[in-house]
Amino acid sequence: ATTSKIGNGGIIAMSYGFRTGHLQTTSTSYVDSGITANITPISSSNKILIQINPLMGLNHPSGQDVLAQVRILRDSTEIFTERTADYMRYMIGAGNTDYLIAGQFLQHQDSPSTTSQITYKLQVRTGGAGTLSCWAGSGLVLQEVAA
Repeated sequence: ATTSKIGNGGIIAMSYGFRTGHLQTTSTSYVDSGITANITPISSSNKILIQINPLMGLNHPSGQDVLAQVRILRDSTEIFTERTADYMRYMIGAGNTDYLIAGQFLQHQDSPSTTSQITYKLQVRTGGAGTLSCWAGSGLVLQEVAA
């Protein structure tokens, strides 16, 4: 029998999750998007590469500025929040009702320092007005990367 070592940066394991159903929220507090996945690292020194592809929608019945804000949780710990700008923004203006649906992409590398199972999830909120939607088929891929 032979053994081989995966070098630094090699992908050791993958996990994924997909949202089923449709979420609509007007909440200005973070709510679970339903996009979640679990992974159990084999080494506490390895990293987890998180790739999220949410299909999101924004609308406002009177055409005002609508904002989507997102954050990633590792179990119950916030590990990433879009703080410098809004993750997604839409404005139709002139009081017209309109709706935007767009695929988005978010990537983050985490250092969980554990070999216990971890749950990663995306949370969303509106930036003040309007409705934010998260559609079925939105996905999250986790990859354990050798350190």
